[in-house]
Amino acid sequence: MSKTQHLRIGASSKNDVIIKDQGIDSVHLELFSDVDGNVFVTDLATKSGTFVNGKRLKGYTLLSIGDSLVLGESYQFNWEQYRVEINYKENNTSNKQKLDQNNQSSTSKKTPDRFSFLSIDTNQQLFLIYGLILLVIFLIAILF
Repeated sequence: MSKTQHLRIGASSKNDVIIKDQGIDSVHLELFSDVDGNVFVTDLATKSGTFVNGKRLKGYTLLSIGDSLVLGESYQFNWEQYRVEINYKENNTSNKQKLDQNNQSSTSKKTPDRFSFLSIDTNQQLFLIYGLILLVIFLIAILF
């Protein structure tokens, strides 16, 4: 299974990555790498700023390979070393195994499930219950 990574970066020793450099705030930015290998950067309202390809970052953005990430006025940060590597062969194999398991379990059922009505979604269940209540009220009104 693929991994995600969430890193907090700044001058404080409480960060995951510590950068002691003038112009770096105590908590400067966050990097998040998702299961698909995408890397997002978020500036944490810094005074000196975070710059992606020379433009000041406001909020967050998706980084692309080759993007320049500068913290403060001049600290060039090599964000690409924190990317999560994706092993697509492993993912495809595990997904195929899951599909095979699902197919085997669905084909192995030869008799219908006695409690299949429990798999009806909540809205359908409520509709059925209210319908039965209205039917009972209608029958009581007719009989009396």
